[in-house]
Amino acid sequence: MGRRARTFNKWLKDTDNGWLSSYNLKNVVIFDYYDILTKEGKSNWAEYPTKDGQDSHPSSEGNTIAAEKFVPFLNKAVRRAGLSS
Repeated sequence: MGRRARTFNKWLKDTDNGWLSSYNLKNVVIFDYYDILTKEGKSNWAEYPTKDGQDSHPSSEGNTIAAEKFVPFLNKAVRRAGLSS
């Protein structure tokens, strides 16, 4: 499952050959939450699981790290789309 998720996410983000390859507007961006929760590809499995690794849902630590990365990502996306004033 992990390898499939990574392959799909890479296809979503690939602006040259992926989902957005023929989309020229700048109003769609992809935040790869899965990549963050796997420590940027360190694994194909959750690196921040709950219940001592028995549950693949992200722990508070994983969600905190993702949130810290999401805010700058969102700011960059807004600037890219020309939506900031």
